[in-house]
Amino acid sequence: MNIAIVTNMNGIGLQRDCELLTAFLVEREHNIFQIQYDAPAPISQFVDLAIYLEVIPRNMLELAPVRWAFLNPEFATPDIVKITQRHIHKIFAKTHEAKRIFDEVFPGKAHYVGFMARDNYDPSIPKENRFLNVSGNSSVRGAQEVLDAWKWTLDGKALPAHLTIVSDALHNKVPEVPRNVTLLGRVSDVELRILQNLCRFHLFPAGTEGYGHSIHESLGVNATLLVTDAPPFDEIESAFRIPAVGKHKSNLADIYEVSALDIYSAVNDLLEIGSHAVTSREEFLKGNEEFKKAFSAHLEESNPRPVAPVIRTKGQGLQIAFIGNFKASESTENMLRWALEEGLGHDVEMLQENEINLAAIRSAMEFSDLLFWVRTPGWLRVSDREMLELLEGTKIPTVSVHLDKFWGLQEREDLIGVHSFWRTKFVFTADGSRDEDFKARGVNHFWMRPGVSEVYCHRGQPWDMYRCDVGFVGAREYHSEYPFRAQLVEFLEKTYGDRFKHITGLRGHGLNDFYASCRVTVGDHIFAGIPRYHSDRAPETAGRGGFLLYPETEGLLIPCATYKPQNIDDLYWQIEFWLDHEKERREKIKECMEHVRAHDTWTDRMAWVIRIVQKGLGQASHA
Repeated sequence: MNIAIVTNMNGIGLQRDCELLTAFLVEREHNIFQIQYDAPAPISQFVDLAIYLEVIPRNMLELAPVRWAFLNPEFATPDIVKITQRHIHKIFAKTHEAKRIFDEVFPGKAHYVGFMARDNYDPSIPKENRFLNVSGNSSVRGAQEVLDAWKWTLDGKALPAHLTIVSDALHNKVPEVPRNVTLLGRVSDVELRILQNLCRFHLFPAGTEGYGHSIHESLGVNATLLVTDAPPFDEIESAFRIPAVGKHKSNLADIYEVSALDIYSAVNDLLEIGSHAVTSREEFLKGNEEFKKAFSAHLEESNPRPVAPVIRTKGQGLQIAFIGNFKASESTENMLRWALEEGLGHDVEMLQENEINLAAIRSAMEFSDLLFWVRTPGWLRVSDREMLELLEGTKIPTVSVHLDKFWGLQEREDLIGVHSFWRTKFVFTADGSRDEDFKARGVNHFWMRPGVSEVYCHRGQPWDMYRCDVGFVGAREYHSEYPFRAQLVEFLEKTYGDRFKHITGLRGHGLNDFYASCRVTVGDHIFAGIPRYHSDRAPETAGRGGFLLYPETEGLLIPCATYKPQNIDDLYWQIEFWLDHEKERREKIKECMEHVRAHDTWTDRMAWVIRIVQKGLGQASHA
């Protein structure tokens, strides 16, 4: 067969998975194509089987007619679970614990096969009573707890044996270690092999293991292992154990916690036992052979199990496919996603706009009730013609959302009604100034006032570095069609000097802190004074507890202080008035904050959007 293996060739665990699986399949005379998961999707007509190792990129779901995946529970995110339920024929579990978990999530699709590890055994290296912990770049493999055990003293006595920790997570981040501890970052394969054979005792008090190469390589070198007494470590027959003292969840897996004091005690016990007959290598060799036999049986089958659709139960929210930029944590898309999921209880499938292809969008829409699209110009890899055909051919409602101003900016105006973004069944923007013109372009447009995430609807902490009488948040360099912005910032700088702060690039809760530190925040938006348009700066500032002085705008319902649009003189007198009236200023902050919390959150906006879509109404505005 022609087989594609898709994974992250990261130079560590997943790449090792890929190399071992490739060697196994080539030995059985299959043709293998190794594909980096975030590369462009290759032509797929010559591939019979696609095997995904932990990552399942949406744009590579059409690689082959048969699709299998090796998954680890701790990395099975909700998005991976969703894709797997819909598109993967078989899921292979490397541990019995993973099989138990996957049986609940992917009924009928999960198969236990185990896996393979490299044989690093070198009997020419004599073992010493040294201890080794290999944690790599993982923060849940017990490296910190092991180090703490060596720092601990009981009745003035510390652990006497030498310890080597191989951990990217701790290397160069721990200022001091005991004299008998060596802390390394990433080491070469040769160095690792020497350490594995030299150290008699290997410590793995980890939180979980989907399949740890290090722990199985330790079995292979016939080391004495100390592991957490919890699944899946209880599957290792030859290991010594320490108790788990708690646990928490990471995706589908339970992450078990251990105590440094228990490690301290167990290490002393192991030193008393010393050199004893261990059978860990036999367990290792048996495990490798069992994988080859189990996985070969699946390769010999001709027909995959058909894909089972997601079963929807009555009372669940909508399934929403959402195209946008979710990799920017403070993006509008993430705010809307939070509102849809956490605020309203819908299920959102995130489609990263600059990574997906047409097949990925189509397959997501197949299982969805609604398509959302927040566009970043130039990001979508799908051609405009293909996107138009997809939108015109789908039976589910399609929604475009954007907060920008469009009329009056020629480059944007030219695309209205032309670009596929404007050809969805419902278009929501913050530009309500020319409804009839939208209609003339064939756009089913709805004016939507901007909102703010309730995650940020709280007062911040004042900081000296932000303290000022007057502030402005936003860009100085702005659209050439609106020269007032540069004039505004220049006026504030010259008039208020050190009493003024201009903030750009500040996001998240830090923005709350700035608003708590600034007495008067001046607002502005392009073409200030036109009706039915204002920027998200209004709800963002008022909702976060800032005092906002904003241009008078028809349609702005937040009861903030205002000044005459693009009028420097009136702006100056309004600033001075509010600086001189502290009591009224604080009352205005409270009034505006309460209004935004009640009427201007993204949850409120998304609930309104869903109502409009479900009712299929004509032109409307958000009253």
